[in-house]
Amino acid sequence: MENTVVAMPPAIALLVWGGLAFLILPILMVIRNLKDGQMSLRLIWHAERMSIDRVIGSHVWLLTTIAEMPNGEKKIIHRTRAPRRTPSVEQLTKSIDTLKENGVEIVWITRKYPLIVFLWPAILPLVLIGGPMAYIMPLLGL
Repeated sequence: MENTVVAMPPAIALLVWGGLAFLILPILMVIRNLKDGQMSLRLIWHAERMSIDRVIGSHVWLLTTIAEMPNGEKKIIHRTRAPRRTPSVEQLTKSIDTLKENGVEIVWITRKYPLIVFLWPAILPLVLIGGPMAYIMPLLGL
């Protein structure tokens, strides 16, 4: 059994390589945010700051919002996760207007990356090296 090879269908192997390419994104985001002086550990690994005026024209999820506290005070909240449903243009415009009324000029956003961004570079190791499981399984002792 020393020469056992685990073969995957090419489509699944491409998704695995793409998943590995996706793991590079948090590292790049942390480096970029630290370079820009951002230190919020909750957000720097997946989000970035953007001018509120650029949000509508960008392909992003808005993470900054205003919450009204029980005492009536308004507080700026930066969510960690993107919304479950992408808000409509009207909802996004309303959120931006509310933020602007409260003096917010810079907001936290998360970019919407298409799957192809991660699958395209994954083609190179798939073609040159082959399926990743043939290399991962021996490392795991399987």
